[in-house]
Amino acid sequence: MAGLLSIQTEPFINNREKNIEKVENLIDRHKDKKLDLVLFPEFFSTGIPNSGFVYEIENDSYVLREISRIAKKYNTNICAGSVIEKENDKLYNTMYVIDRNGDIAAKYRKIHLFSYFGGNEHLTLEKGDKTVTVELDFAIVGLSICFDIRFPLLYNKLIKSGAEVIVCPNAWCVPIKLQNEIMSLKQEEMKAFIVARASENLVYFMSSSLSGSLGSGLKGAGFSSIVSPRAEIMAEAKELNEALYAEIDLSLVRKFKKEFPVYKID
Repeated sequence: MAGLLSIQTEPFINNREKNIEKVENLIDRHKDKKLDLVLFPEFFSTGIPNSGFVYEIENDSYVLREISRIAKKYNTNICAGSVIEKENDKLYNTMYVIDRNGDIAAKYRKIHLFSYFGGNEHLTLEKGDKTVTVELDFAIVGLSICFDIRFPLLYNKLIKSGAEVIVCPNAWCVPIKLQNEIMSLKQEEMKAFIVARASENLVYFMSSSLSGSLGSGLKGAGFSSIVSPRAEIMAEAKELNEALYAEIDLSLVRKFKKEFPVYKID
């Protein structure tokens, strides 16, 4: 058995210190449990500020140093939601994976930027060009971020690379002025995507969402969850700031791979 922890938070806008403190406090509430993987939301350290993102540089990054410290403190692997990464004067929406030793095990740059219905990620960010799986000490984990969830072929590539658990940190949101009209629809939409991706790929699927006020006039849809290969919702967030825990049986994924090898089917 392996233990998964999905973090859902309402962010302090552009206050990395308070946001790191918040996620650490949520992990601390579960320190008595088996923690093999902790997932943070997209933009967990900043929210979505009007004034522009604070970016991180891999070799000089406050956020990465803190996540490394937390991973070692709680003896867990962490998929650090996403941060804005700067490289050669270009900005990327990047998820870092930190192992139990506090080392960077992998990183994934979001491929599908949200550039529709008023979204403008493409105006400031470069898209990634590589799918990423990472072999951690308990499972092979496939990486995706937010809008990626609409693109099933990405997940097909991840399971072809051996993914047994897939993560999708997100900032699924609506304009505050429209929340009463469409929030429940956006939540149901996210739920449908998560359950479908888990079931069609026969993996455990983790989502970790921002909630509440995200900045820039946006309201987070929440609905962080952990879903089994059988499409069972094992844990689902109800509060703005919450940590979801589930113990998973990876032998189930490995059994399904043998009996129903969807990863071999094009």
